[in-house]
Amino acid sequence: MDHLLQALSRPEAYPHPTGRIEVVETHISRIFLTRNWAYKLKKAVNLGFLDFSTLAKRKRCCHEELRLNRRLCPDIYHSVVPVMLSDGDYLVDAETNRGKIVDYAVKMVRFDRTMELDRLLSKKLLTNELIEKISATVAVFHNSLPPAPPNTPFGHPDIIIRPVLANFTHTEEITSDLEEAA
Repeated sequence: MDHLLQALSRPEAYPHPTGRIEVVETHISRIFLTRNWAYKLKKAVNLGFLDFSTLAKRKRCCHEELRLNRRLCPDIYHSVVPVMLSDGDYLVDAETNRGKIVDYAVKMVRFDRTMELDRLLSKKLLTNELIEKISATVAVFHNSLPPAPPNTPFGHPDIIIRPVLANFTHTEEITSDLEEAA
């Protein structure tokens, strides 16, 4: 993956002018920020509560992210695009069918990072008015959705506790690996 990270940090990997490419890393994704677009790749991880361990699973999760997030941010979420290896070069959203698909990315319109909530908070610019506006938007959205049918397991304590306990198991594995390495 380090080779892919390096390759996608270069303008030649993209079909459009990129400007300087910034890479943002989370525990489950790498986001490549170009001048106008952001490309989010899922890391090949299995954390129990989410599983991106195979190409097929990452593709499915990219499409699901697009479907879910477009409901509230239709102007941001654009498409799912392939990452290809063609003649030794990695290409994102390439207009070629030559090569092998090695991953998928969620293509999004790039927005001003100074508007990220953690950055607004750190600069004391996250106002009560903005929090109330976001909360109202989320509440209206959730109220517009149909409730789960009564015969489904959603919300049942056994269903809720299962991923919580699995998360403890995965966390314990990670921390024991760190303790051994120390």
